[in-house]
Amino acid sequence: MLTHDQIANQDLIEQYVRHQLSPEEAAAVEEHYFHCDACFESVRVMREFVAGVRYAARRGWLDPSRENAGWLFPAFGLATAAALLVTVALGWLWFVRLPDREAKLSAAVAQTRLDQARLAELDQRASLDRVPDPNVPVAILTADRAAGAPSQLKLEGKPRNVLLWIDAPQAPAGAVFHLVLSAGNVSKSIGGVIRNSNGALAVAVPSSELADGDYTVRVFRDDAAGTLFGEYRLRIARR
Repeated sequence: MLTHDQIANQDLIEQYVRHQLSPEEAAAVEEHYFHCDACFESVRVMREFVAGVRYAARRGWLDPSRENAGWLFPAFGLATAAALLVTVALGWLWFVRLPDREAKLSAAVAQTRLDQARLAELDQRASLDRVPDPNVPVAILTADRAAGAPSQLKLEGKPRNVLLWIDAPQAPAGAVFHLVLSAGNVSKSIGGVIRNSNGALAVAVPSSELADGDYTVRVFRDDAAGTLFGEYRLRIARR
């Protein structure tokens, strides 16, 4: 019986498939590959490859004269190399490129959902702003009470906004201020505030952003120095 190395070294599989062996040699190859899974698979692949080459030659895709020129194994090697390259490319696409694109797509979907939620919130706030807000609670913060007891603001029901009416510090016309409301470790900054025709600073703050408790309201000048112009105390309580 032929050995596996003898069949491989003498290219006997190609010769067997192309019927170029003597009956004795063909019988010896058959006796081997019927008991060798690797050679059996090689015979099957070679038969399909030879059939494909002959079909291509009949269709005029190849030079028919080269069919018997002993080029099947080089061509088979090229086909195997091409198949290997395709396998590597598909592996890279499957294990590297596709997960990366899937992660980017998931991030884009999450960002889109976040943007939609923000737009919905803005639309809701805009719709509320268009609705009249009667009986707005007003907290009047005056300079003469800044150092004394805090101004009291009792909230009844569920008002949308709270109006802070603050005695404006003396400043040139057109001066711009920003307010900082702080309670413990929580603070809220409101910029772009100017004095109204009564000489006061009027700021509407959503009541949902003001919890019960004591607040310090500081008024700063919107300038490079950020000068502190006034400090007030406010106590908010809900009934």
